[in-house]
Amino acid sequence: MKANHVAESTLVELLNKPGLDCPICSALSLSTKSWLEATLSNLMHNFESRGKLLRGGLCTAHKKLLIELATSEFNVGALSLSMLLDEMLPVQLRTLEKRKVISGKSCYLCEFERQTSQRYVDTFKEFFNLLEGKKLYENSEHIICIDHSAKLLSSMKAKTREWFLEVQNVKFTALHQLLKNYMKKHDHRSKEPFGEERDSWKTLAKLIGELKT
Repeated sequence: MKANHVAESTLVELLNKPGLDCPICSALSLSTKSWLEATLSNLMHNFESRGKLLRGGLCTAHKKLLIELATSEFNVGALSLSMLLDEMLPVQLRTLEKRKVISGKSCYLCEFERQTSQRYVDTFKEFFNLLEGKKLYENSEHIICIDHSAKLLSSMKAKTREWFLEVQNVKFTALHQLLKNYMKKHDHRSKEPFGEERDSWKTLAKLIGELKT
């Protein structure tokens, strides 16, 4: 399938790869890492991006991601992160001295991910208006997670919504069966070796959302 723009190209590429993970979550993770790598690679000259990080600070999840990038995947190493922290700490100490309330929702990377997530949701919404897009998702191993499914359903047309719910039920039912097989094989009477169901619980844990029931 020929993609019309970068976001669609990313999703098409991910859908064509093996795996059960949510393509929107995967695309979001790639976008966040790319943004951080670009920012840290040229930290001293990337004033705008550096300023956004300094103003908002870092949430627990994105502190962990920065440390992971600096200590493993990221080829620049910890120096750029050290420079960022060197600037960030005095700013936050001044905020403490002024006795200002530090917001728990000020992390710029969280806002970046909210905006990016919506872009990919909108892309899939357009994508699923096309028969070719529907077929690609149906035939892909990947499963859109509950959270992103809910966002998609909230703005889908009736016929597309009906199709999407049917496909999601098929995909999640198959994964649920793998989970049941995994649990069944823990019975002391079972002699069957573990197979494809081995990681079903990990996959499902990533796909379960915050949907209020």
